[in-house]
Amino acid sequence: MSHGTKVLTPLPLLTADLPGIGGKIKVFPEDFEVEEIPAYQPSGQGAYLYLWLEKRDIER
Repeated sequence: MSHGTKVLTPLPLLTADLPGIGGKIKVFPEDFEVEEIPAYQPSGQGAYLYLWLEKRDIER
C-alpha cells in the first residue's frame, strides 16, 4: 500500500433484507455534470484567470 492510500470497507446496509430496485448510476460520462458558480463576477482587473473546463472519462 502506498503512502496516503486509504482502504475503504463497505458500510453495513440498514435495508440488507429488502430487495433492490435495480438500475444503474452514472453509466455514461454525461450522467454526471458539475457547474461551479463563482461567488462574484469578474471585474476585469487583477491577476485572475477564469476558465471553462470540460473533462471526459477522467477518473480523478
